[in-house]
Amino acid sequence: IDWATTPKALSSLASSATDQSGAFAALQGTLSLPRSAVVVGRFQETDDDGARRPGLTVSVPKRSLVTSPVAGTLRYAGPLLDLGEVAILEPEQGTLLVYAGLGHALGSAGDILRPGAPLGFMPGEDTRADQILIETRDGTGHVGREKLYIEIRQGEDHSDPSSWFDLPEAED
Repeated sequence: IDWATTPKALSSLASSATDQSGAFAALQGTLSLPRSAVVVGRFQETDDDGARRPGLTVSVPKRSLVTSPVAGTLRYAGPLLDLGEVAILEPEQGTLLVYAGLGHALGSAGDILRPGAPLGFMPGEDTRADQILIETRDGTGHVGREKLYIEIRQGEDHSDPSSWFDLPEAED
């Protein structure tokens, strides 16, 4: 992925169709992550591939339903480069929430979504309960999880998602 040119491509998706006159800003620090999400990568941290990511990476259970944390217009739902399935939500003009790493994105461009509306499902195969119990005996809690990448764009600028989402307290 050429992260240097991606901002221009994503910002071109924004339009005046979703202007809520700054209502999104009032939600800063209150957006919900998917249920059972564990933060595994923060804004501008280097990931496992050695790339600095301008977003937030969370680990969520396989096949989890990912929902919209806010009302907005769905600008894109489908495959994008090597990011897997992607859902791009525009809560107000010039602001985009990008959810990458979905196994199956739901909806169509132009759909108006309410908070809690489904964006897609995480990838993963069905697993029997006895297999899960055997695999997780190592205590990591990461077996049976997938990574979801979340990015917030305001115009061509990246915004730190951790300032927008109500994140769990870090454990020492």
